[in-house]
Amino acid sequence: MDFFSHLTIAALINTIFLDYIGYPIFFFGIFMSILPDLDVFLEFFPRIRNSMYFSHKGFSHSIVGATLVSLVFSLVFWAFYRVNFITIFIVAFLFYSLHITLDFLTTSKIPILYPFSKKKYRFFIDRAINLFLAISTGFILTFYLIIFFIDYRLFYSKIYYTFLLFYLVYFLHRSLTKVFIQLKLPEGSKYIPGVFPNVYYIYDVINSDSIIEFRFTKHYQFTRRSKIKLKTKLKKNSLEMKFYQKIKEISKDYLFFTKWNAAIPLIFKNDKIIKISLLLGETFMSNQAYSLTVAFDKLTGEIIEKADGFSEKLILN
Repeated sequence: MDFFSHLTIAALINTIFLDYIGYPIFFFGIFMSILPDLDVFLEFFPRIRNSMYFSHKGFSHSIVGATLVSLVFSLVFWAFYRVNFITIFIVAFLFYSLHITLDFLTTSKIPILYPFSKKKYRFFIDRAINLFLAISTGFILTFYLIIFFIDYRLFYSKIYYTFLLFYLVYFLHRSLTKVFIQLKLPEGSKYIPGVFPNVYYIYDVINSDSIIEFRFTKHYQFTRRSKIKLKTKLKKNSLEMKFYQKIKEISKDYLFFTKWNAAIPLIFKNDKIIKISLLLGETFMSNQAYSLTVAFDKLTGEIIEKADGFSEKLILN
């Protein structure tokens, strides 16, 4: 989830209790709600950036991490303000955990039980960065800035309940959509939310005796409209399948492929090379997606070139 949505949701919830907790704790709670994402600055250090559990959305997004970080920052806050430590710690832990919960609802898997379990989890009802949600949050923030300068008394009105209701309805709709659609899908198929609430994608892997078919289809809620965006068929005993297995092994060294797993191969070949782009369906937007591309020499199987990134426009079937 984007930074400003984390901040705005925390501020709206915290505003309900403003009269009881006062401004220092109010701003402390908001700070704790965005603190987990500040681990991104640790990625300037190569060892952390390449770590599966201490890079961005690693240990900082676990319950143990939430507890330890909340304890440290609560002690710092208590040293300056000398208010009830238990109250401070509860506020810190709840708002830090709010951030983790919201990230749990988005694309990236997080090791929420680390170090007791290295398995990563997600419920995945929304994109990690969703333009629709970001624009909605931008409207709410702009609205509050405007009414603050028009009449600051309006700033303290109960209008924040309206915006909280928007977020509640939005996430409830996303959750129910994911649950009902996923329950109807066959084994090997996955639900992937689109940018807008009425759009979603289905990732299918269809396995037969001789062929594996990958299909990525765009659907529109409340209608029967659908459109196949990507489709690839691989013969199980083919040269393409051999190189697909190789790129799958190579992808394990790339952090995004440990967080996302709706991988779709696109094959490009000529007389000398076979180039495979392994796309992640969770990142698909406007005919672009994060991909790992590897070009193999047809005869020797050696890697000629290797690249990853978001910028490449897709050639659709």
